[in-house]
Amino acid sequence: MTDYYNVLGVARSASASQIKKAYRSLAKQYHPDQAKMDLKEAEEKFKKINEAYSILSDPRKKQQYDRFGTVSDHSFGGMQYTTFNGGSNGVSKRKTIEQRLSKKQNFDYLQFAAELGVHPSNLLKILTKLIERLSLNVQIIETTVRFK
Repeated sequence: MTDYYNVLGVARSASASQIKKAYRSLAKQYHPDQAKMDLKEAEEKFKKINEAYSILSDPRKKQQYDRFGTVSDHSFGGMQYTTFNGGSNGVSKRKTIEQRLSKKQNFDYLQFAAELGVHPSNLLKILTKLIERLSLNVQIIETTVRFK
C-alpha cells in the first residue's frame, strides 16, 4: 500500500499549505517534460505524486485515508455506499469476503468495509451468515473479526 505522506515527503501532521507546497515542488521536479531522468520513471513518479495530492488535498478523502489507510469512492459516513444486492459486483464482493475469512486472520471489519465500498452493517450481516455457514470458530469483538 502506498504511503501518500511519504510520497510527498511530509509528516502526517502536515498542514494543507505544507502538503500543497510539497506537491508543487515535487510536481515541478518530476514533471515528464522537465525531469532530468528516464521519461517512464518520471511519469510514474509524477502519477504517484498527483495521486497522493488528490487524496491529501481533499479533506474528506484525507480523513478516510488517515482513518482506514485507503480511500474508496463510496463512504459510509453518511454519504454513499453499496449493498450486496446487485449482480456480478455483489457476487465478487461476497467472494472477496469468503477469501478473507478463509485466510483465518484477524481483521478490522470497518476498514474492510471501506476497502469494499460497502456499509459496515451490510458487511457485518454477510460476515455473520458466512461464519455460520462455514462453521468457523470466529468471534466479532467491537470492530474486529477474531479467529480462535
